[in-house]
Amino acid sequence: MMGARDAPLRDFGSRRKPASAYQAFAAMFADLAPQERDELVDGVVAELPVLHVWHGQQLRKQVGNLLADGCPPDQIGYSAFAGPYAIPPLPDPPAVECEDLPPIESYAQPGDSPTPRQEPDTPRYTVVMVGDVLARPAPPERVRGVLPCEGIAAIYGPSKSGKSFLGLDLLDATTTGRDWFGHRVARCQGLYVCLEGAAGITKRAQALRVKRPGALRNVGFLFPPAFDLRSRKDREDFREAAESAGWRRSGILVIDTLSCACPGFDENDSAGMGAAVAGAKALQAALGGLVVLLHHTGKDRTKGLRGHSNLGAALDAAIEVSRDGDDRQWSVDKYKDGEEGAAFCFRLESVQIGSDSEDGEPITSCVVAPVEATTGTPSRSKPPQGGNQRIAYDALSELLRDSRDFGKGNAPPTRPCVSYTAAVATTARRLPVEAKRQPERAKAAITALVGNGCLAFANDWLWLP
Repeated sequence: MMGARDAPLRDFGSRRKPASAYQAFAAMFADLAPQERDELVDGVVAELPVLHVWHGQQLRKQVGNLLADGCPPDQIGYSAFAGPYAIPPLPDPPAVECEDLPPIESYAQPGDSPTPRQEPDTPRYTVVMVGDVLARPAPPERVRGVLPCEGIAAIYGPSKSGKSFLGLDLLDATTTGRDWFGHRVARCQGLYVCLEGAAGITKRAQALRVKRPGALRNVGFLFPPAFDLRSRKDREDFREAAESAGWRRSGILVIDTLSCACPGFDENDSAGMGAAVAGAKALQAALGGLVVLLHHTGKDRTKGLRGHSNLGAALDAAIEVSRDGDDRQWSVDKYKDGEEGAAFCFRLESVQIGSDSEDGEPITSCVVAPVEATTGTPSRSKPPQGGNQRIAYDALSELLRDSRDFGKGNAPPTRPCVSYTAAVATTARRLPVEAKRQPERAKAAITALVGNGCLAFANDWLWLP
């Protein structure tokens, strides 16, 4: 039950929404550490059950959306009430007495104490000139042209496309320093959180060791019985486990999968996906490095990541995995300040890791093996499948006939080539779909042609094999 000091927040549940309740909420939010602010609304609703249900839902959605959209946390105390039910704009609220606030201990870590806000000695904003901008170093990359060293990324695709195998292979490459599909990597630590398909991870690791002795030597594995990315306590326990294992705020953390890491959430709802994104960002802020989420596509694979668009907007990079029979490929679907659309073919190669003790039958698993088609030598060629692929093939054939670029990428010296950007632009204009869908459909058609062996691709150049 609430006492007298909880009166301002209790009043928030009324239709009046008095200024005192608004000020109490804003002051409480400002007192929280940044990583705790995404938990505020759940905490308020849980601690104050007399809140009007409608108000609680609106508060949850507004704050969730604002966090997902990147609203600075110290502004959410004001922004959360924008809309038709907002109270009138207020000047800076006066200091709120401690007894007017709900117990802050409910939201802080043991031993923490709120830090009073201080006026900065320097202006909040500083204008810099172009010379200073140009002098800034380029952000470091973990996989050249594919993944940054820090941020949030995703590897996504339909079920059984091979995204888990690809995620494990990525960790092996970045922790051992080997090039990944021809891309230079910066060596680092790796951590794999296995929430889906945990029974098969041992065999996959054994297969990698058979194929590459010493593989995964700098990769740690976590098999949590329960984990919720949205829970501050789970994230804190996770951080402690990682640091006790030697995590040094630099590396790649793969979470398999996002849906298992957020049990019961509505991924199609803005607030639900917003909470998942906020949890991923909070975990990345606590651990550093790059957090890679394994995720699925929806029923319409051309729409990319399954669920609300909050996820795609929040990512710093995304790798899409697709499959056509035994042919698989991954492509750079998103990379901030980088080239998108490059595609690379691979297959899952069967590796024997032992024999059954009873009948002697071989025990096998799979490892990722790049297909030579990505370097200009396709393993086999299929005719274009479907209308969009045929349109793309005809359009690119015309471009190649008129091309004056030869021997680009890894093509033979006499083979005409066309850039990937020009290929997408030309194909998109010919596809019989609405204009906003043309680029993504063109990329999908060209990617499929590379996977089928109808086109060869390397270093952003296409040519006929």
